Amino acid sequence: MKPAIFLLLFIILSFQATLQNHSSADSRQQDKFRNSPLFGDNIIIHNVPGQDQNNIAICSAFNGWLYATYWYSNNTVPYLVLVKSTDHGKTWVKLYDDMNALQNTIITILNITACGLDTSDLKVFIGGCSKYTPTGNSGGFIGRFNGNNGVLEDGIFNGGWPVWDLSIAGDNLYPATNSNPFSMAVVYSRQLGNTDSVIVYTSDNGGLYLNRHYNIAASGNYIGKVSISYGRSPAYPGGRYFVCWEEKQNAGSPCGHIYTSHSEPYFNSPFTAPVQLDNLDPTIINKLNNPSISCQANAADNDQANLSELIVCEKYNAANHQSGIVGFVNKTAITSSSYQLFSIDTGTNNNIQPDINFNSFDSTFLLTYFDSTNTRLPFLTNNFNLLNPSSWDLVSDKYNADNNLSAPSPRVTLDYDQRSAAFAWLADQTGGYKAGMFDAQFNFPVGIEEKGNSQELFISRIYPNPASTSVEIEFCLKEKEYVTTSVINTLGQCVDVSVNQLYPKGLNKMKLDISNYLPGIYLLKVRAGRYFQVKKIQIFK
Repeated sequence: MKPAIFLLLFIILSFQATLQNHSSADSRQQDKFRNSPLFGDNIIIHNVPGQDQNNIAICSAFNGWLYATYWYSNNTVPYLVLVKSTDHGKTWVKLYDDMNALQNTIITILNITACGLDTSDLKVFIGGCSKYTPTGNSGGFIGRFNGNNGVLEDGIFNGGWPVWDLSIAGDNLYPATNSNPFSMAVVYSRQLGNTDSVIVYTSDNGGLYLNRHYNIAASGNYIGKVSISYGRSPAYPGGRYFVCWEEKQNAGSPCGHIYTSHSEPYFNSPFTAPVQLDNLDPTIINKLNNPSISCQANAADNDQANLSELIVCEKYNAANHQSGIVGFVNKTAITSSSYQLFSIDTGTNNNIQPDINFNSFDSTFLLTYFDSTNTRLPFLTNNFNLLNPSSWDLVSDKYNADNNLSAPSPRVTLDYDQRSAAFAWLADQTGGYKAGMFDAQFNFPVGIEEKGNSQELFISRIYPNPASTSVEIEFCLKEKEYVTTSVINTLGQCVDVSVNQLYPKGLNKMKLDISNYLPGIYLLKVRAGRYFQVKKIQIFK
């Protein structure tokens, strides 16, 4: 289908929709390092003063290229924007900016994913829902874009109407068995007659078209927010798609039930019987909403020789009209429905809008949400074995530099090149409009950069990064040479220097003890003779 036809089809469908506390000094010092140097200055993704940006979403390609999407209204017509960064979020280039529906239409949902392991077949998929405001009815859409130049290649999906929510995912670094060259999938909730349904479509052909679909749930109640994630492990390398969704009594209900299901035994197989998660505890039954799902997808089995699935959502308290973050984990997600409930609660704070992702390099889950009481965006991590699911490592309790947040809806992705988390969210701007913002674990404050004059020395990997106790440095020498390492903090102070050690030609490894360092970002300078390289390392406790 040609791009122009996709746009026309989408307009027609939209028209059809009209018919339907740290107290000690030491703790304060750690807070200083946690809140300041770990993340850099927030970056406006696409700075267009006066342009009211909505529904920001972010993803990473296999090579670390970042993509973000949002929409804005021009004379009540929604325009869809796709931007790209090839320098890990420092600068962004607009690839696509075009109208996406009729007048008096808004886009209510946006999701984005990048698929492919080579730039020749790199694709970006943007999916969402648009609503015709006079009637309140909405439809779903997915467009496939060229990952190099942002050209809209085709519209591969329209969900009819009304569609309440939609989420997309791809298999990223670990293509599913029987896919060529990769798979992708969409889950959406929609109304069919008097019944709401959860429907999944999959593609085994690199997103050229969606060729299998399954109705995995149906209810006389309202099925709203949906979420989808790809999962695989060495024990189950074929790959599966996992979904979760909320079910409420009606669209106006503040909360309801949470369900989950996954394809079995392959990514494009039928889905398992839905599991109602809030049944685990009588005190949370019918009190949950806004779920987000992430699954382990890497080359390591968890401690159950299985695959870890994690779902986070809001738990609503009707007494004070506030919410906290709760979650469900299953470390044998392929073979059982044994979910464990946990809570991420910080007292009386109103914590909402959770989003979760997985770091396939260090096997950690990445979690962010909006603490609306303190206008903060925290960032937490937990190992995929989740030995204590309620105890998460607080990497940053506030990566947003300013408090100009009302409905940020933060998103977290994994930069596959930096092997660390990257974030996008909406911040309020002077004049009453919103702008999409960016920051990342690996982002330095202004003026602190990686550098080097490497001709005889090449650092191939620093792992893990971030880390808490030690890091392993892999480097390659063209000739036998004495090597020295220096660690420098963000104030430019050298905090550690190693003695000269002779290393042979070729690939070498060294281990650096960082257990006594305060949390924050540091520069690691590796010198071999007159050549050197400088890389960033991040430390959290």
